[in-house]
Amino acid sequence: MAALTQDNRRDVETLQHLLRIVNAFLSWLVADSPFVPQDIRGAFLEVLPTVQGRVSAAAADLATVNDTEHRIWRELDDAGMVGPPLRLKVAIWRRAAGAVTAPQPAMGFVGRALRPLVKLLNSWLGSLKAAFPPLELVKEYKEGVEVVIDEQHRGNPPPPNILDLR
Repeated sequence: MAALTQDNRRDVETLQHLLRIVNAFLSWLVADSPFVPQDIRGAFLEVLPTVQGRVSAAAADLATVNDTEHRIWRELDDAGMVGPPLRLKVAIWRRAAGAVTAPQPAMGFVGRALRPLVKLLNSWLGSLKAAFPPLELVKEYKEGVEVVIDEQHRGNPPPPNILDLR
């Protein structure tokens, strides 16, 4: 049994922070952004606590990882969610989040800035659900939000602190 190194522990902390970003981003998108149409917003808000609970449970489960033989660690490693692959994903997120600006009227915010972040969240959730199967609901929820906002072309970017993966 190999104990987690300092770098491994940083990976766990990064993943926990990433999960907090998922919760904050989805909460902002559904509750505060203008992108989810009012006629369906209530249905998304009704499911949001369940989604938040599953994400929070996954973050709590990460705290139980104490060695590299732990089932969760091995599954995260297999999914490319630790070490250099995780650092690459963080670098990509920072690049995409740093590019979030006010929308150009002709292009719309969703097409220009939000879509890359939503795609990255989809990638992350797809990888994380290998270690945390209940995150499948979170991934499907995010995809449902994406479907209803796809044609929205107005609104402001999320607050920068929601996107900060530091």
